[in-house]
Amino acid sequence: MAAAAAALSNGSGGDSKAEFAEIYSRLKEEMLEDPAFEFTDESLQWIDRMLDYNVLGGKCNRGLSVIDSYKTLKGVDVLRKEETFLACTLGWCIEWLQAYFLVLDDIMDNSQTRRGQPCWFRVPQVGLIAVNDGIILRNHISRILQRHFRGKPYYVDLIDLFNEVTISSDMYIHTKHIFCFLQLPEALISMSRLNSRQLQGSCWILSLLTREKRISQNIT
Repeated sequence: MAAAAAALSNGSGGDSKAEFAEIYSRLKEEMLEDPAFEFTDESLQWIDRMLDYNVLGGKCNRGLSVIDSYKTLKGVDVLRKEETFLACTLGWCIEWLQAYFLVLDDIMDNSQTRRGQPCWFRVPQVGLIAVNDGIILRNHISRILQRHFRGKPYYVDLIDLFNEVTISSDMYIHTKHIFCFLQLPEALISMSRLNSRQLQGSCWILSLLTREKRISQNIT
């Protein structure tokens, strides 16, 4: 939990950030102990480090907005424990998705730094192993959703929404790099379009959770 707490130590919203950091530690531990993955000691240490390096480090505004927005939609200042956990879990799924985009986009852009430190693929001994790490990040989202939302009436909708946001953003990134490769004027296309896709994804998830009265009143 120390790494997550340190990454979220700046700014306001201390209580929400502390809860958010605590949930990250739990989700990471679940991924490291997932029986679907046969880790050696070396690969376990690698994934542990990779998650902290890439999922943490940003402001986590996308993930934290899920908690704050859900409180606003419910008209309450404090969520029940189960509601807080599920809202934080969805928020971290968005942060995992953002990490997936950034790891792969940095490779394609041949970038040097990300969030004040070397891009993951530029870390010694990582290199193009980062491609597979990006895929692992995306697959973790499915595992997290399956573990914590499989019994919910909106589980399939969540899977569809994350897939929709992923393919929309992936296709935009593809188009951006094709334009750059061909040296077309469209290479100057604004990144705000990609950001709007990700923000739209967050809004879709929030609207899904409050679509029906029984869900807006009780996320469980």
